[in-house]
Amino acid sequence: MSAGKAVVLGAGASGLSAAYHLGGDVEVFESSTYPFGHCRTKNVDGFLFDEGPHVFFGTDEVSQKFVREPLAAELEYHRAEMWNDYGDGRFGRYPVQANLHALPTDIREACLLDFIAAAHAPETAAANYDEWCRASFGNAMAETFMFRYARKIWTVEPSELNTDWLGSSVGGRILRPSLAQVIRGALDPSNQDLSYYTDFCYPREGGFERILSPLMAGVRELRLGCGAVL
Repeated sequence: MSAGKAVVLGAGASGLSAAYHLGGDVEVFESSTYPFGHCRTKNVDGFLFDEGPHVFFGTDEVSQKFVREPLAAELEYHRAEMWNDYGDGRFGRYPVQANLHALPTDIREACLLDFIAAAHAPETAAANYDEWCRASFGNAMAETFMFRYARKIWTVEPSELNTDWLGSSVGGRILRPSLAQVIRGALDPSNQDLSYYTDFCYPREGGFERILSPLMAGVRELRLGCGAVL
């Protein structure tokens, strides 16, 4: 490695993006023997398996430039029909905050009352995801659904997460419905299709890792099987 050359650790989505935007003399070091991180697609006896359940739903300028435009002819577009399984034969449409009708009466009542209280509370700036959820949905909905999901997926307490990733003060990745939408969803079994990734795309060939190939093409020096050592 030459003096003054930038070093990027990790060849997942963040690492490849960092390398692309740094440009010039950049070396990417990846401890695994393959790139793409958790976006990797494994080929097992001719069958492709994504490392995680991935679909692509980005619509912003970056998504257009690095995915939708370069891979335009390779993407299949789909519309998702998503359901939550609450047990005991109860199934409700996603997202739960706009479709409370499938919940048991006591949980639905608690969620409604707490949401109404939160909707009428003075608006304050949330310091973390825990505070944002409570202010956005009320305590019952936050504790019953949002916090359990956060601990399972991100493996940290909601109070340790910031709110930058939500996309806006009213949520982007996690819908904060209006009071009218919540009440309607609690009374009417008709689906309120308000998910941010109802419409998504997926590569026709190569699995999900194909999404990162335009970024990968801009990385000139990638060293696999080279992890950092303290």
